[in-house]
Amino acid sequence: DDTEGDGTEGGDTEGDGTEGGNTEGGSTEGGDTEGGSTEGGNTEGGDTEGGNTEGGNTDNVVDEFKITISSIKFNSTMTYAVVCDDITYKIYLFGILDNSCIELPEDSFMHYFIDDEHLFYVVSTVQETEVNGELTYIERTCGYCVDLALGEAREVLSPSEAEATDTRFINGSRYALVIYTESDKDTEIVDLIEGTKRLIRGFNFSEFTTIDVNESMTHLLFANSNDSYIIEEIAILDLENGIFKMLKIEGGEDSIELDIGFVSDHKIAVTSYLTEDPEHFYISLYTFSELNKTAE
Repeated sequence: DDTEGDGTEGGDTEGDGTEGGNTEGGSTEGGDTEGGSTEGGNTEGGDTEGGNTEGGNTDNVVDEFKITISSIKFNSTMTYAVVCDDITYKIYLFGILDNSCIELPEDSFMHYFIDDEHLFYVVSTVQETEVNGELTYIERTCGYCVDLALGEAREVLSPSEAEATDTRFINGSRYALVIYTESDKDTEIVDLIEGTKRLIRGFNFSEFTTIDVNESMTHLLFANSNDSYIIEEIAILDLENGIFKMLKIEGGEDSIELDIGFVSDHKIAVTSYLTEDPEHFYISLYTFSELNKTAE
C-alpha cells in the first residue's frame, strides 16, 4: 500500500526528513526528526537532551542555587526575602508573591527588614581625596531604605565623613541613634524610613547607654548606670510630639539595679535587689504622665 512518488514508503515519509513512525513489536522507534533534529525526544542543536537544557540544565539549577545560599532572611509576612549567594557573593531581594528579583549592592551589609514594607541596609565605600597635596582615603558609610512595593532605594543615613560617630540601631524599631564624638555636636535620632533627624540635648550618651522602644513605637527610653549598677539617668523621647524629658529618679542607693525597659506603652520597669537582701527582687514602675515612681 506504499505510495511512490509522493515520498511515502511503508507508511514512512521520506523527503520531508521524517523517518520512523513505524511500530515494531508494539514499540515505537524513531519519532526522530533529522535536520529537525529530535532523537529520542531530544533536540540536538536545540539543544535539549533528556528534557534538560545543556549549558542551562533546568534539573540542576534549583539544587545548585540552594547549595550556594549562605543566608536568607524573610520579612514577618514571608512576602520578601534577602538571599546571599556564598559563591558569587551577590545579594538578592526576592518578592515571593510577584516573583520579582532585585540585585542589591555587593558591598552592602547589615540587611534587615524594618517592617513588612521596608528593607534597610548599609554600604561602606572608600573614597580617594587630596588633602594638603597628599592623597588620603576616607571611608564613607551610608544607610539605605528600600521601599519594597516600589523596589526603590534611597539614602536615609549619611553621617559626616569628617566626624567619627557611633551609630546604634535600635532593635525592633525604625530608628537609629547617631552619637558624634565632637562635644559641640548634638546626638541625633534618625528615622530609617523617612531619613528625618531629631536632635537630643541634655543626655550623656555612651556605648553603655540602655535604649528601648515601646510596643507602639511612640516613645524611646534612654538610661545610664554607674559602675555600682545604680541607674543615674532616665530619659524619654516622645517621637510623635518631639518632646524629650528626663525622669526624676527615686531610691536606688542601696540596691543593685539589673534591668530597665518598657512593660507597656506608658510604663517603665526597673528590676533590682537590695544589697542587704539579695534573695528578694523588686520592681519599680515609672509612668510618663507623672514622671515619678508610682509603685513598687
